[in-house]
Amino acid sequence: MKNNDGTWVKYTLTEQFVLNILFNLGFMIMDWIWLGRLLNTEVDYWYRTGFVTGDIYMRFFYRTLYNIPVK
Repeated sequence: MKNNDGTWVKYTLTEQFVLNILFNLGFMIMDWIWLGRLLNTEVDYWYRTGFVTGDIYMRFFYRTLYNIPVK
């Protein structure tokens, strides 16, 4: 979202956290359901567990470095 002067709106960390959760809510719900239904007798159990755990981690904690100044 842009301001009238063409600059981008700056959100606080809390606002970004809430917006991230709202944006990714459907994906996160499906990841938790998939993780809950995963059986340890499946052939690719560790691969799937790692994949879903990594996906959940990325959706909660990944942030772009676009706004961080590089010195």
